[in-house]
Amino acid sequence: MSDYLLMWTLGPVQPFIQAARKTQDLWVGSYLLSHLMKTALDVIQDQAELLYPASSTEQDGDIANQPNTFVARCKSGEEAKAVASAAQQVITGRWNQLRLQVWGNLPRVVRQIDGGEQQWNEHTDPANIFEFYWVAAPLDPNDYG
Repeated sequence: MSDYLLMWTLGPVQPFIQAARKTQDLWVGSYLLSHLMKTALDVIQDQAELLYPASSTEQDGDIANQPNTFVARCKSGEEAKAVASAAQQVITGRWNQLRLQVWGNLPRVVRQIDGGEQQWNEHTDPANIFEFYWVAAPLDPNDYG
């Protein structure tokens, strides 16, 4: 049984940050994507050998330094599938925590608008925002001389 190489990507990055109207919005969008990836990398690095980025580095205050892609070496195709699924679940779970926290911090007058909560939930549903892509392929040691 050979190892598998897993490449996993969180998207779409450009449309997510393209919605920014100000530099601060651009920064927040970038920071959120980096934060979500760090959350996933912290979990999956215990499940597979993380090749890229080399490690889940600390998110340094205002610096969004995580890529939207990771590459990992897994022991099997099933492990690759489990790691890919875990990354998606962690990001979805963290996003849901954040959006519920934001909703709870909105002024009461905003939260009481008729149909407002339903509209908020539709617009912030991770299924309507994020795309998760991954591919895994067996590594054949004979391919590397």
